[in-house]
Amino acid sequence: MNHLKRRSFIEELFFVRAIACLCVVLIHAISANIDLYDLTPLETEAFRSLQLAMMFATPLFICISELLLAHAYPDRTPTGFWGKRIRFILIPYIAIGLLYTILYYEASFEEFWSRAVDIVVFGRWNGYFVLIIFQFYFLHRIFIRYMKDWPPVPVLVTSFGINFLYLAVVMAAGRFDLVDPALLSHHKLPFPGWLFYFTAAYYIGRNLGGFREWIRLRWRWVGWSFFVCMAGVLLLKMTGLVHTASSKRVDMLLYTVAALGFLFGLAMRLRRIPAALVLISRLSYGIYLLHPLAMMYVGQWWLSTGSLPYAVSLFLLFSAGVVVPGILTWLLNLTDWGPYLVGKIGSAAPGEKGYRTARVT
Repeated sequence: MNHLKRRSFIEELFFVRAIACLCVVLIHAISANIDLYDLTPLETEAFRSLQLAMMFATPLFICISELLLAHAYPDRTPTGFWGKRIRFILIPYIAIGLLYTILYYEASFEEFWSRAVDIVVFGRWNGYFVLIIFQFYFLHRIFIRYMKDWPPVPVLVTSFGINFLYLAVVMAAGRFDLVDPALLSHHKLPFPGWLFYFTAAYYIGRNLGGFREWIRLRWRWVGWSFFVCMAGVLLLKMTGLVHTASSKRVDMLLYTVAALGFLFGLAMRLRRIPAALVLISRLSYGIYLLHPLAMMYVGQWWLSTGSLPYAVSLFLLFSAGVVVPGILTWLLNLTDWGPYLVGKIGSAAPGEKGYRTARVT
């Protein structure tokens, strides 16, 4: 068991997870800020493009869960596997989802429960990724039981094709009004929309040493791939071929995997991962769940004090979305019940004191 716990640490992921978390918060801070200001079309387009360039963040966050799982448990899952994840991932998801329902909607008792089902069961809020991660847990058990000896290339190509086709159909249906919008709103939950991320993370996690060596030998190619994919994503938006600013797009498949390789490679090249990023990584689940609430209430407070320059407002919203949930997550974890509300704080790297640094080997 100690061996499994030791092996589950991948120091580079402190960096990758923290960047993904910060990107998610910044995406939502930009959205909230755009609604508050009368920007020119050019300014709005620039900020929307910045958001789109960071849309790899949620798929990357989801990838990390399977990468860790495949690395720590390549052949079997341990006793207590489900209990721990239900207690510290699913229960906080339900708790914060209900909190959103209470705070955001003033309605009758019947309407409250209808909205609660929408949020908790159908993932109609920013915490929807948890439902995808739990599907990944089931897929992981299937893979290690029936498919772990299958050759990676056919599996990756097939999963990419399924994922691409699923997203292409959904995007076409939405653009040309081929499906009832109410039905289409649930398209982000089924695992075919995320299957390539699962298989890519699965094989990276199982072959982490080879992945590190591959990035080391091809670092320049990895970097160029990331920026070329980013340029492709932005070009598709500018040409109008893909008009939705969302992470559920066909062009995000390769872009997200390229982002994983690029950020992982950056972490490998750092002598030490900054302490602040290690801390953000450890608090990332609570930040992810709570940051919209923090931005909403803090934003309302300072807007009542008068107008602020756009850049100042964006900085304050972003800072509030990181700092306030981070502090709440930390404080609540000092109680016995806090981890069931906001999730358990992630551990620091083995051999390090607290969260000061995470060494990259």
